[in-house]
Amino acid sequence: MTIAYKFPILALLLLLFACEKAPQPYILDLPPGAPIPEIPAQNELTVARVALGKKLFFDPILSRDSSIACAACHFQDKAFADNQIISSGIEGRLGMRNPLLWPT
Repeated sequence: MTIAYKFPILALLLLLFACEKAPQPYILDLPPGAPIPEIPAQNELTVARVALGKKLFFDPILSRDSSIACAACHFQDKAFADNQIISSGIEGRLGMRNPLLWPT
């Protein structure tokens, strides 16, 4: 391929990547009375970042042996806690913390 053919293709690719949309901000939907979390300006919530976080939360690849996701123990309907006194993790091993108790 000669340089004359490469330039239009390169220009088109640069144009496509240069025209990216601005990140769409994510609007938190907090229940009444819930504290508003402090979100650093350099780490703003965006739709894409929240989607990535959700994907990682349900993906077991982050565990030591890729067998268990965060969502296996942190239940959204239980304020991301567990209903067990001690949670089991990789290979069924019991943890060292009570997931029902909030740190003081």
